[in-house]
Amino acid sequence: RRRDVQKAIDNWSRVVRLTPDNLAAHSRLALACERTGRTRQAVLEYIEMARIFQRARDGEKALAAANRSLQLDPQSSEAREALDKLRRGVPLPLPERPKTADRAGRPVDANAWAALDGLLETDPLAEPSQANADQADSPLASAQALALSQLADLMFEEDAELAKKVGGMEALMRGTGRLSGDRARRAQATRHLGQAISSQTAGDLAGAITHYEAALSAGLNSPLLHLVLGALDLRQNRPAEAAQHLQLAGHHDVIATGALYGLAQAEQQVSQPREAVTHLLAALRRLDLELLPPDRADAVADAYESMSDGLAQLPPAELSPILSSLLQFLSGPGWRDRVAQARRQLDVAAIEGQVTPLADLLAVPGASQVVESLRRIEGYMAQKLWNTAMEEAYYAVSQSPTHLPVHIRMAEILTAQDQGPAAIQKYAAVAQTYRLRGELPRATRITQQILKLSPLDVTMRGWLIELLVEQGRVEEALRQFVDLADIDYQLADLDSARATYADALMLAQQHNLAKTWSVTLLHKIGDIDLQRLNWRQAQVVYEQIKTLAPDDGPARATLIDLLLRLGVGKQALVEVDAYLRQLLAARDVQAAVDLLTELSGTHPTESGLVARLARLYQDTGRRAEAIAQYDRLGEMQLQVGQTAQAAQTIRTILALEPDDASQYEQLLQELQP
Repeated sequence: RRRDVQKAIDNWSRVVRLTPDNLAAHSRLALACERTGRTRQAVLEYIEMARIFQRARDGEKALAAANRSLQLDPQSSEAREALDKLRRGVPLPLPERPKTADRAGRPVDANAWAALDGLLETDPLAEPSQANADQADSPLASAQALALSQLADLMFEEDAELAKKVGGMEALMRGTGRLSGDRARRAQATRHLGQAISSQTAGDLAGAITHYEAALSAGLNSPLLHLVLGALDLRQNRPAEAAQHLQLAGHHDVIATGALYGLAQAEQQVSQPREAVTHLLAALRRLDLELLPPDRADAVADAYESMSDGLAQLPPAELSPILSSLLQFLSGPGWRDRVAQARRQLDVAAIEGQVTPLADLLAVPGASQVVESLRRIEGYMAQKLWNTAMEEAYYAVSQSPTHLPVHIRMAEILTAQDQGPAAIQKYAAVAQTYRLRGELPRATRITQQILKLSPLDVTMRGWLIELLVEQGRVEEALRQFVDLADIDYQLADLDSARATYADALMLAQQHNLAKTWSVTLLHKIGDIDLQRLNWRQAQVVYEQIKTLAPDDGPARATLIDLLLRLGVGKQALVEVDAYLRQLLAARDVQAAVDLLTELSGTHPTESGLVARLARLYQDTGRRAEAIAQYDRLGEMQLQVGQTAQAAQTIRTILALEPDDASQYEQLLQELQP
């Protein structure tokens, strides 16, 4: 405000060294350096802003900041590299900052910075009470630092020109609640906010809480403020008050992970392990999604939902060690690095097509100690040192017996050692455990892995069908039904195959699936009935197909053939005439000819079929074929003593003007009385 830009730059430079994620300081420093011609430093600050926006999952602003850096210096390799990484979705690293200069342009002494760092370590913000020592480095601590920086920025909103140029605070505070009332109330809220931050910095946590609450009452109803209040209440051993504030803070996307973590801490203190585990899983899910590509987000979200449902069924005594394991992993120095390392290990070791959530690695007692063992196992497996890998797996199991990813690695090792039955047994145990925990999608994927090793395992395929039906994945279940029945069919177990097809048909009808499913399954059932010579049962099946699919030619032909075999010729001819009308109405003459040709060949003594084939040839102008069929019909009639009918057939032939008409005329005279 005094227009002492150099001092402002010096202090903003110190701020960004101490708090690298302070967006407000980076944005002001970038603008100040840009205005004073310090282009390279301005470029670096805009890249830093891009990194912060990227972590906040605001891709549009991240690209805008990176583009601004490139506009300032089109030759900057750092700017080009940052823009390229943003477009490819690669996280921007925390860059090494060049040595800053003081007001006289002299480099800042490294010892001075070290002394300052040591001084900061005694700050009350960095030394919470013993009861909440893990807040010092955790999702809640990160969220609190971000919230404080954004709250502090509210006190500088009067600098409208700077806020407009930077474009950061208005966007960041949108949806977080605004100061309400007249200018006096706004000033009052701002004053309380400043006093709260000062009290907190001085270690007066009770005074800070009082001033924050006063700012809240004055109209600053922001999730950021609730987050800070919740964190302070935790440090003051007030879990009930902390939970109220942290629940309200969870609506702000940027700080939601920290709010969920703090909420779990508060619930742990009041002996609510089930609620605490639920909120920790939600926090871990958000962290996991930050590390995964978008195309895998749905799968991992489903896995977390299944795991949450499964853990909700456990008694409190079993939930407490899981809660402790999760809290331990997400706290302490380097917790973000541990999360990223665990994510990488799970991705490398995942079964093909499977997305393993981080919670799977951590939601069991002692699991955080298994991360390193898993890394070693993967290394040994890559070198094909199977025995060494198995020894390491046994050690990991001794540390965390219920850690399923280790058991999956053991199954993979057994598979590589050609110990198929043992691998299948291990996979089956893992799948059963997932099913008992209510994680049906994961149990399904493991079962599918078993079937890759043993495609003819009827028991496991039946188990897979049950899993798919429980999840409502009916069409997938039907495909497994068909595969299972096909196995029985190949083994010549026709009774079991038919029963399986019948079960699949009932399932398809119960869920009102497309008629094509019922028709396909009925065909398979009918085929088995035909092979077993159960013609009556087959007749019922093909009549059902005719009802569902009147245009199904093979089914109609098979039904007519069955009726003829059963000796009900009149009913068969009724079916023939009905189907012929349908074909001719569709002008499919060739199909009609093929039908009658095939049937008359299969049933050569059925004169009704020959008569219809001859008439069809006659009506379509195929004189020679018609005469041949009428001649065949006349012989059949004479053989059974139908003299009058044979004479009429000869007259029909004569009307077609055959080449040897005299022979037919002589035969006609012999037949007439």
